[in-house]
Amino acid sequence: MEDARKPLPPITSRQAIAERLCQTREALGLRQIDVCRATGIRPTAYSNYETGRNRPNVEDMIRYAEVFGVTLDWIYRGDPSGLPHRIAKVVLKYG
Repeated sequence: MEDARKPLPPITSRQAIAERLCQTREALGLRQIDVCRATGIRPTAYSNYETGRNRPNVEDMIRYAEVFGVTLDWIYRGDPSGLPHRIAKVVLKYG
């Protein structure tokens, strides 16, 4: 019997994640403080996520994904297939 488990693609670098967070925020027309107020993420923590200083923790990104309608696959892996159209058309221009 063939093993159905496929290896997962690697999680991308902190800097790539930071760029996607910034692109998403800009596509939504928000400031960092707006993101923090909507998600409850501390401003210092979020700023560190967007600069690539720290890798975002999963709990914060689950909240972020729920509030802004994006997927964890987009945030951590760069897969745009689950993005809402209004965000995808903006962020895909960057790439």
